[in-house]
Amino acid sequence: MSQPHLVVLTYPGHFVQTAVTIKSFFRHNPDVPYVVIVDDLSEHCWPTYVEDCQSFYADFCKALTILKVSALPQAHATKNTGHGWIRQQVVKLHLDYLIDLPLWFFTDGDVEFKSAVPHDVVPYVITKPSYKVTERQNFYVSKMLDIDNPGIFTTHPHMDWAPNCRAQVCVSSPPFRTMHAKTLQQLRDYIVDLRGHTIAQSHTWLHDTFRNEIDATLFIESEFELIENFRTHVLKENLNLMYYPVRDSFYGLDNTYQEEYCVTNFVTDHVLGKRWLDQQNISITDEMWTRLQKINK
Repeated sequence: MSQPHLVVLTYPGHFVQTAVTIKSFFRHNPDVPYVVIVDDLSEHCWPTYVEDCQSFYADFCKALTILKVSALPQAHATKNTGHGWIRQQVVKLHLDYLIDLPLWFFTDGDVEFKSAVPHDVVPYVITKPSYKVTERQNFYVSKMLDIDNPGIFTTHPHMDWAPNCRAQVCVSSPPFRTMHAKTLQQLRDYIVDLRGHTIAQSHTWLHDTFRNEIDATLFIESEFELIENFRTHVLKENLNLMYYPVRDSFYGLDNTYQEEYCVTNFVTDHVLGKRWLDQQNISITDEMWTRLQKINK
């Protein structure tokens, strides 16, 4: 099976990091057509953001298509709300509205690939059983899909707390994988049948129901946990799981994690700093760097 199209989702705070994502992917997967979806609904946009993305990312591959988040009607409800994180989930769960393909390889725009990217697998990382993020993601999945015991389980030698036993793994931390249009369509239809309203409305319902002062930390939305739990617990599919170490490049500026599969970030470009930018051999104007320094979330 040939490598599918690359689809990258970015927003203004990852303007430069997305260039690193594209460069590192094509280092191992040359000549793959790719699409960059830019969040032009973000409160951090500047007037020429879309045009700047078009010209900046075109330097790394000729087969570039730029799509705008604003082209997706379901994303507009999150505009001017400060809910950029929620908008990401909504966009990824409706990618087939924007991309006329049966499948594609998706990645967030803050990933640096250190080696060739296998596809048509579900990547995971290992987390400790007491990891609070997993607990909160489980709550989210259980409410969205109405299942009592969510989670993706497997065995791995690194699980020294559960030798030879199946334990839950995190399928959301690796923010990349092959995505199938049919699965997204089935998931959305299932939510409508279950809830009587759309998957985007279900996120609003979840916030309205549980996001009060007491329950504010009960759940964390994760589109990938939702998708893979749907495939496992509802469609009864056997996932092709594969372990992918993921490290935070903010703490690996000296290439400490060069041997790892990928590095990723939860920070904006300006937090990484000019030193990091210089290491990537990517040039931007002083005016652009000044603009990026104002984006801190």
